[in-house]
Amino acid sequence: MRFLDKFLLRVFSIIILALTIFLVLLFFGIIPSSDVSRFLIKFSDMREFTKAIIISGVLLVLFSFKGLFFQSKPKDLAKDGIILENNSGKLVLTKESLDCIITGVVNEVDGASIESSRTILDKKIGLIVYLIISVDRDIMIKDVSKELQDKIKVAMKNTADLDVGEINIQVKKVSIKKQKRLPSPNKQQDDSSNVEEKEIKVEENVEDVEK
Repeated sequence: MRFLDKFLLRVFSIIILALTIFLVLLFFGIIPSSDVSRFLIKFSDMREFTKAIIISGVLLVLFSFKGLFFQSKPKDLAKDGIILENNSGKLVLTKESLDCIITGVVNEVDGASIESSRTILDKKIGLIVYLIISVDRDIMIKDVSKELQDKIKVAMKNTADLDVGEINIQVKKVSIKKQKRLPSPNKQQDDSSNVEEKEIKVEENVEDVEK
């Protein structure tokens, strides 16, 4: 509840409490009705008193309408996460926790890596997930996207009991894995010839030593 609502509710409660006490005292005769009548007759001709009564009545009516029809909405915790309610209270799943679930699913899928994720709660269709990923070049993007959508829905249901309505995936980039090149046949021949030359030199050195 906001500060203005608390203030108006407190003022309204004080006014209603004072009027209730006054009416109870008047009903049991603790406050004589004749004194009240003389008081009202005495100040009825005063413009200031009349204005004060009218203003007080208008304020009470406005307070009543404000409390009945224009209540301030509670703080939207959906900006920070998802609210789950039960008979015992509320559970708030932060966006960080939802991102951890999504990241864990993406890491389990070969050929995909997560760039960023965003979740929005829609009252009609449920949870909406916006996912930005990078994929490897040697995979089928359509198959990976379908696998991610299915696994994220299952993970959200099993872990957080949330129904996912949409999972929108954007492929930011296609990464290319560098593969080690095999040495060329010519290079292999050169290496083998170098080995042979080294062996010949070693044999010559051995012969020189024996001489």
